[in-house]
Amino acid sequence: MPHLTIEYSRPALDEARLGELIDALIGVADRSDVIELTNVKLRAIPLDHFRVGANVEPFVHIGVALMAGRPKADLSGLSNQIFDAAADLLPDVDQVTVDIRQTDPDTYRKRAS
Repeated sequence: MPHLTIEYSRPALDEARLGELIDALIGVADRSDVIELTNVKLRAIPLDHFRVGANVEPFVHIGVALMAGRPKADLSGLSNQIFDAAADLLPDVDQVTVDIRQTDPDTYRKRAS
């Protein structure tokens, strides 16, 4: 924890732009008081089959999973920072979204060596 997941329609990002987005998100995490960079697990999931409504439109969605217990103001600030970084890098992608979810520490399990 935390987990950052980039889901994107393939037309929205090529490899270079994906790399720039990943670097930008790592930068947001590094500057954040909410995320500890050493624990970030970031992944990108390209989508070949997608729709926005009934239309085939490119999109990028960034999901963030964090342990519960942080103040809403901190989560909102983090969401804004992630959104701004993505929107600035992707001005031609009409659909850019961010969703932060809190994970219940009583049900989360992890093994790390």
